[in-house]
Amino acid sequence: MIKYLSKRNVKFQKNLFAFTLIEMMVAVTVMGIITAVGVARYRQFNEKQKVVVAGKEVMTLLRDTQKKAKSGDRPMECNDPYRVLDGYKMRVTVATSQVDIIAMCRGLDVITKTVLLTNDAIFSSGGEYVFNGLSGGVEGAGVIRVTDVNLDHAYEVGITSSGAINDLGIVE
Repeated sequence: MIKYLSKRNVKFQKNLFAFTLIEMMVAVTVMGIITAVGVARYRQFNEKQKVVVAGKEVMTLLRDTQKKAKSGDRPMECNDPYRVLDGYKMRVTVATSQVDIIAMCRGLDVITKTVLLTNDAIFSSGGEYVFNGLSGGVEGAGVIRVTDVNLDHAYEVGITSSGAINDLGIVE
């Protein structure tokens, strides 16, 4: 025989472990605020890292230019015996965020490499830095500053007249 349950025979227990709608809305709101702050911080960190990468790239270019000057590395255009290699010049152009590496052969300047800054980084200071050949030293010593497009973060590389290249790092 099948017994049918009537409403009066079944007792419903209240679930004591449920969340109310208000509690759920508060939890979702708190999670949204934490996520928004985290995303903003990540974007700021990412922009800062782009400037650091561009600054390190400039430092590497400076060191390569200095090494070429000290070793007397001559491009093919300077192989004429009357063209003595005087040194190398690194030209930093602020307007185009471009770096040119130039071999200075007596009476002839030869661009050996051109590099554009990437990752939304720009130069906020520039100039020409001449690395003399075997005599050493630098003409036009100073500081090269790389910034992001919003000018929020800056990375500096210093060059002394004796030829020392210093990583000055992030400047706030």
